[in-house]
Amino acid sequence: VAATFLVASIGLALFAAVYRSTLLTGQVDEAAYAVPAPYIAAEDLSQLVPVLHAWHGPATEVLRETGNVPAGVSFGFLGLPATALPTIGGWRSDFSRSSLPSLAAAIAPTADTSLVTAALPAGSSFRLPAATTGNLVAIRAFFRSPVGDIVGVPLGTVRPGRSTVLSGAIPYTHARLVSLELDIVNSGRITANAGTGLQPSARGSLRLGTPHVDGTALPQLFANWIGTGGAAQQSNGKVRYSLTPDLVARFRPRQPTDGFPLPVLATPGVASAAGPDEIVPLSVEGETIRAHIAAVVTRFPSIVGEAVIADRATAAAILDTRSPGLGTTNELWAQTLRGRAPTTVEVTTRAAVLADLRADPLARGALLTLAATSLLALALALVGLILGVVADRRDDQGELFDMEAQGASPATLRMHLRLRALLVAAFGVVGAVATGAVL
Repeated sequence: VAATFLVASIGLALFAAVYRSTLLTGQVDEAAYAVPAPYIAAEDLSQLVPVLHAWHGPATEVLRETGNVPAGVSFGFLGLPATALPTIGGWRSDFSRSSLPSLAAAIAPTADTSLVTAALPAGSSFRLPAATTGNLVAIRAFFRSPVGDIVGVPLGTVRPGRSTVLSGAIPYTHARLVSLELDIVNSGRITANAGTGLQPSARGSLRLGTPHVDGTALPQLFANWIGTGGAAQQSNGKVRYSLTPDLVARFRPRQPTDGFPLPVLATPGVASAAGPDEIVPLSVEGETIRAHIAAVVTRFPSIVGEAVIADRATAAAILDTRSPGLGTTNELWAQTLRGRAPTTVEVTTRAAVLADLRADPLARGALLTLAATSLLALALALVGLILGVVADRRDDQGELFDMEAQGASPATLRMHLRLRALLVAAFGVVGAVATGAVL
């Protein structure tokens, strides 16, 4: 009876203690999954300050967007350096059959895939002579800052039959030219007609002269540039265009990502939309890109639901060629924080998330209940063992007196009682460990 009581009480104590430890570990895992780095900085939508301008100190640049596949499955899109993949927090081995280093190798580029842009000399004014033999067309230039954000600057309108010198202010010091965008004037995307009736269009051949920055000529600026969308480069500095409201025409540098699908890690819901060649069209913030499913993961830290993960530089280059600025870094993952957190961006810390989880009343109540249950069960086990020894001594008083009469010393009798108590305790502890393991 005493051994059975010990099995029940100590087994319950072990179960409560281990279950409490499991809940504590689960809180740590949940915080690490939600915040894969000790500090994550994201743009504060109430202030609209880019994270690249607000954060100071070492950090991993991350691109986070949303998207969907033709099957209607929505996903969270995450671009982070492939080299940083093995160091993220919140990852568990059951998320994929492959290890993190293997997954990183699957999406890592074999060459530099950073966005190719045209360097500009220091200056504040960009001028571009242009002429067209077709319909009038509006030109917009996209400039990139040294930290990576992109802004579009209207240069003006090119009218048929006469040369025009387009001009615009360069918004950054040490800016680089990303691309030129061609657009229909007074219709199309500038003032659309709601997509009903006959859609406007513009066709023609655009001749671009030598661009200047504050009077400095840049005769080779457009070398190795190509046309995309409704634009196609011709010889002698001509760009033929055919513009419609739903087709964006760009003149831009040739990119190392041109013609290649984006290698991605994807969850099963996204991967199921791929064809036999593992190619799937992804719509990321309205821009369609071709992606290759390099590996399948069941889930990925910081994303709830379906997920797509790609190398940040490669993904940013592809997105920026389709919509300049879409590939700009909008999150920073940092291991340390220099000084106080900046107030112009939202900074989420893993420690704060863990503290919130532990402060939850239900979680605290469960942990306190389990701790109290474990301590109470151990106390009952100890009391039961003591009572068993006392009862043993009382019930066997006659036998103990007889042994003493036959010459057994008090020390021998005490050892006899201790061994019997130890035997009961041993059976109880072994049974309790087995019971606790089963629970």
